[in-house]
Amino acid sequence: MEKMELSEALKANASVLEGLLGVSSSTIFKGKGYIQLETEDDIDKVYEPGVYAIKGTSYNDQTLLVFSHNLGQSTVQFRTNNYGGFLVFRIKWWNGGWGTWKTVSLT
Repeated sequence: MEKMELSEALKANASVLEGLLGVSSSTIFKGKGYIQLETEDDIDKVYEPGVYAIKGTSYNDQTLLVFSHNLGQSTVQFRTNNYGGFLVFRIKWWNGGWGTWKTVSLT
């Protein structure tokens, strides 16, 4: 077995994981800037993976984290305020609509 530097081994493992998950480390947590919502339903159209700052509606000044497979086939959205007061998530599967927002409790 060939010896590898730790940094090389981590890069190799990350590359395999990215391939299995269908994501790229260059896009998965990329800051996407602000999104302006005219209605709360506009958040349903956010499929591109990344981190968004929300402006408008009752979601104003919140952060949205999106994980998506095939841009909308299966998508998970996490939403929190900028003070860490709550964390909610919801899932959209390829064959249906969005589920309801569910609260994550860390107690």
